[in-house]
Parts: sequence; C-alpha cells; structure tokens
Amino acid sequence: MHGWAALGMGQRVAVFVTLAASAVVLGVSMVGQMVPGSKYALVPAALPVGILTVLLILIAATFRPQADPAFVENGLTCMKNGLAFSIPGALLFWLLVRSGAILFPKLIGAAAGGLAGLIGLSVLEMSCPNPDVYHILVWHGGVVVISSLAGALLGATVEYIDRLRSHKA
Repeated sequence: MHGWAALGMGQRVAVFVTLAASAVVLGVSMVGQMVPGSKYALVPAALPVGILTVLLILIAATFRPQADPAFVENGLTCMKNGLAFSIPGALLFWLLVRSGAILFPKLIGAAAGGLAGLIGLSVLEMSCPNPDVYHILVWHGGVVVISSLAGALLGATVEYIDRLRSHKA
C-alpha cells in the first residue's frame, strides 16, 4: 500500500473515481456486446481508446514530473506487476464473455482486455510509491494499452478461427 500513502487525497479521488467509472462503462459495453440486438449508447470500437485517453489526460493533469534515475528498471517492474494482476482478470472476463453471444470478437476482446488492464492499473496505483507523471503514463498506462491490444488480438484470432471453420463446413 505504499502507492496509496504516496497519493494525496485529490489524487486518490481523481484516479480511483475515474478508474471505477471507466470499469463500469467498459463492463456495460461488454455486456451489451454479448446480447444480440442491443443498442449501444457509446460506440464500442471507440470506447477503449476514449477511456484510455481520459485516464491519461487525468493522470497528466493530476501528477507532476519528478526525478527518476531508474526510469526503465522501476518501470519494467511496475509493468510486470501490473500485467501479473491483469492476466487472471482477463481469464475471468474471457470465461464471462464466452457465456454470451460474441458478435464482434475483436471489440469485446478489447473491452475485456481493457477491464483487465484497469485491474492492473488499480493495483499499481495502490502499490507503487513513484508519483512521477511520466512513470505513471508510460508504465502504468502501458498495462492498460497492452491488455486492451492483447484482448483485441485474441478476439481477432477467435474471429479468424471461426471464419476458417465456417469455410471448411
């Protein structure tokens, strides 16, 4: 919980309210994409990018640059830790997604990956004591980017395999 102690009250509120709102929006989008005939209040293709953009702008406005002589070394540790928490979340979201009708595998993969990335980002914000804005943008935000891209790639792979199966039949 060293990261929690390093955050000021305004930073805590800004970061965790935004993370919670982002998770709710992505979750609602993901559920909507699993139900045939659902109407989308927000465009599912733009949602992961929009949420990431809002998060990064909020971080840039909330945190300040600080000296970090071990930028890459500390960052890789954070990236590894964030992804270590994102992967189990992604597996659980995948089990949830499989129970619905996956209409657009790439989009729902990006949404599920984004949710998993938000888990990793949340854990990092509570555990990482480094308040440097560049560290948070690159390494903590990178967890969300990698998770979203991995989910979209997994969805594209599923879509490709389904297409191959339908051509063989």
